[in-house]
Parts: sequence; structure tokens; C-alpha cells
Amino acid sequence: MEVRPYLTAGAAIVATGALGVVWAAVWVWHYRAPREHRGVSESELALITEGREAPAPGQERPAIPWLEMLRHRNVLAVSLGYFCITFVEYFFITWFPSYLVQDLGFTLLQLGVFGTIPAFSAILGQWSGGYVADALVRRGLTVTRARKSCIVGGALTSSVIAVAAFVRSPGLALALLSISTAALTFARRGAWIPPLIFIVIVAYLSGAFSAASSGVLESPFQRACEETNIMNVWHESVPERAGVATSDLALPGCTVGLGLGQFHFVDSREFAYFLRPARARAQLATSPATLAPNVPTILTFTLRDYQGNPVQGLVFDHNRILHVVIASQDFSVFSHIHVEDFGPVTPEVLKTGKFPVRFTFPKPGYYLVSVDYTERAYIFSDQFYLNVEPSAAMSAIKSENLSLQENIDGYKVTLQTSPARLKAGAPATLDYHVEKDGKPLTEMNPYLAVPMHISIIRDDLMGFLHIHGLLPVSPIGKLLGENIHASHLFLPNKFGPDIEATNFTFPSTGVYHIFGEFSVAGKIVVSQFTVSVE
Repeated sequence: MEVRPYLTAGAAIVATGALGVVWAAVWVWHYRAPREHRGVSESELALITEGREAPAPGQERPAIPWLEMLRHRNVLAVSLGYFCITFVEYFFITWFPSYLVQDLGFTLLQLGVFGTIPAFSAILGQWSGGYVADALVRRGLTVTRARKSCIVGGALTSSVIAVAAFVRSPGLALALLSISTAALTFARRGAWIPPLIFIVIVAYLSGAFSAASSGVLESPFQRACEETNIMNVWHESVPERAGVATSDLALPGCTVGLGLGQFHFVDSREFAYFLRPARARAQLATSPATLAPNVPTILTFTLRDYQGNPVQGLVFDHNRILHVVIASQDFSVFSHIHVEDFGPVTPEVLKTGKFPVRFTFPKPGYYLVSVDYTERAYIFSDQFYLNVEPSAAMSAIKSENLSLQENIDGYKVTLQTSPARLKAGAPATLDYHVEKDGKPLTEMNPYLAVPMHISIIRDDLMGFLHIHGLLPVSPIGKLLGENIHASHLFLPNKFGPDIEATNFTFPSTGVYHIFGEFSVAGKIVVSQFTVSVE
């Protein structure tokens, strides 16, 4: 059913303006000075005029020049206070609706419902302001001290509006904006609102805002974006297709992938079409067919859909069309290579679905060859096993070294796992800390659009994971609801010394070898650790 507005925007403005004119007419007709108003009794008039110096009969009060008023610091303080209050109020009058829709992704229906919360907060602040200030006076504070201290407190509290610009949770942003507008009206009536801040902090720590955001404030489009893939990020950006901007207008939407393969959808229908089912599989052919050590070899991956046709929906993942990982059975050989390492990915290559890479196996034995590729929003990973000079056996694996500290190429790399005793099928986190010459390394650079690429291989080569290390979220970022997976969209050129990989699980029990690749000054450093998973 199509919903049509009863009034156009212009008609709504005229209607509300007309109500203002009517109110002004009623006010002019009804307002009189206290001495002239028929509704003011003699006792009320005496209370109003008590303490005032009445002018002598026939004498008028002298006019006060404007410049003379500006010499009084109280006048300047009041003017500055109202300037600051009006500055923030102007945001709510003009930009607030656009901010909710364009930045926080509210629908027009949500705007109409939840956009009124700051206004109702302001009403509560207006009602309570004078009462709280008077209560302080009744407790012994002077009128001046009670009013000034509360006005300053309310004005400072209203500055939380600046924090709202950095939070990603619509619920928390709306709460901060409500606090700000309530604080303004509290300040104008001389009240302070630390209890309200305490309530908001408790609600945030208890997850109330997250629940409200996911259940009510988030649109179905935003929920679909964040639930489809943990790496998807809902934020404001220009629309993109395969890393190319298609418009200059930044809008809230769903960002999928990154780098050359980044898409930003602002239309839920486009996003739904992008998510249509995909089925792809890889085939591997080698040249020469019989493999031997120290012989240059071409590995050709042919990607086909379920009908046997070349996959046409491939997108770049972390700036590469394919990621190929090769590891020997004794884990003395590890390599992470790409088609682009040997030449450009031409339209002809994409059309045929055949992607060659070159590799020279340094020793005989059994090898894992894993290839990762992405068709639209779906990441596929296929594993192959090759025998190089089958008649020769690879040397046995050396005794497992379960130390989580390694010195490699002058870098000291420390790995901490969470939990300390890893469990198959349970969420795990890897925390890396890198030092150089005894000092934390802060000169790491992005490697293929992320801080670290991590390959996790089970001892028998039968289990493989390719995940990514990201920059940890700062304590302030955690307080503001920042998601670690959003950090890869805003990766600085230099960072360190900590890298974190989270939200993954080891598929089964066993011993796993973890290869972490990071970049320093254009050089790729590969760390290797061995862990046991129960």
C-alpha cells in the first residue's frame, strides 16, 4: 500500500506559521502590564512589585544606551550563553531530521516516531529546571550560586552532542542527542542532569541501546547488511561498484568488501540482487603434469559455476582476484601468491575463467594448495593436494614448538590466544604484538588492504582457514560502539604494534600452524606459530 502525505512540505510550513500568527494575535489581545491586567489581584500585584523602586509621578525611567549595557559582564555572559544555546538548538531545528535519515539511516516513519524523543526530553528539562535550582536554594545555596552552578553544569553536559558524531549505534546517538537538548533546557532553567547521564551509561553498558538499535532503530536493510557477513559495514559513503564511485553524493548504506573489490549499496534492492545465490568451484591443472622440485611450474585455476560455465561475477577481494596459499607437509615451505604477481588480470582472463600463477616447489613431498576467490558477496575456498616427485618422501615434521614468541628478521612477535586453551567450534581471538629493537613497532603498513593476512593450517593439511588481523578498537571506540570490522575501511598508512584477529573458530581438534603476514617498509614478514586445539 502506498502511503501519501496529507500535506506537502510547503503546506505544512504555511499551516504551522499560521498557528504562530494566531498565537501572536491572542497574546497581543490578552497581554497587559500587571497594573493594567484585570486578572491580577491587589495581593498579587504587591508581590510582583515588592522590592522595586517605583518612579515618581510624572517621571520616566532614563533610557539605557546599548553600549552601556555591553559594558556589564553579566550582560555579556548571558549573551554568550544564549549564543551557545541557540547554536545547538539551530541544529535540532534545521539539520536534525537530515542527520537521522542520511547519517543514521532512519526511515521517514522512524524519523516521525523517534525524532520526537529529543523534543520530549527538552520538555522534561524545561519543567524540571527551575524546580531543581529552587531545591538547591532551599538546601542553603544562594540564588546566584545555585543558578550559576547549575547553568554551567547543564551547558557542559549539552556538549555530548559532539560525541554523537562519532558513535555508530543509532540508539546511542539518539540518546546522546536527547541528553544534549535536555541539558540545554535544564541549563536555561538553571538545572544540571548528572542523574540522566548515569542512567544513559547504565543503559548502554547493559546493552539496552544495542537492543533498541538492532530491534527498532535499524532498518531491515541495515540488519540484512550486518547479518549477511560479519565484515560488512553500515556507514555513509558514496555509492561504489568494484571500487569505482558511481556518484558524488555520500549516503548511508552497506559496504561489502574493500579496495578494488569494494561495493557500497544505498538501495536495498540492489543489495538483495547482489546477494542472489552463487555456486562456484575451482579446478587445478599443472604444467608440467608431473611435478619435480626446483622446476618452474604453472598452476592454472579454472573457475566454473554450477552449469560448467566460467564464473562471471568474480570481484577483487583484498585487491586480488585470487589468493593462493601453498604449504608443505612439514611446514618448512609457505607461500602466499596471486595472479597479479605475474601479470595483469585482463578482460580476456576474466571471460575465460582461467587464472595462472607460477611457483617453484623447492623440495619433494606433499603440498597443500589452497585458492580463495569471491563471487559477488560469497567467498569460496578450495583445497588441492599435490605430490612433488612422489617417489621421494618429505622429511618428518620436527617436534612441535608451542612457544608463542618468535624472533624473525629482527622482529620480536608475540602471540596471545583467547581463550588460552583453545576449543574447537568455540569463538577464538588472536592478539599479535610486534617489537623491533626492544621497542613497540609502530611503522607497519597495510598489506593487501588489511594489517595482517593469517593462514591457519591443521597439522595433517586437512583443515585450512584464511582470516585477517585488524587494528584493535580503542577503549573509547568500544565505549562509542565501534566495530572492529569497520576499522579496515579507515586503515592508516602506519600503525602498530598490536593486531587482532577475532570472531573465528577452529573447525576441529588438533594441532594448527598459524602463519601471520605483515608489511614493514614494503617487506613482507611472515611469523609462524603452532597451537593445540582441544
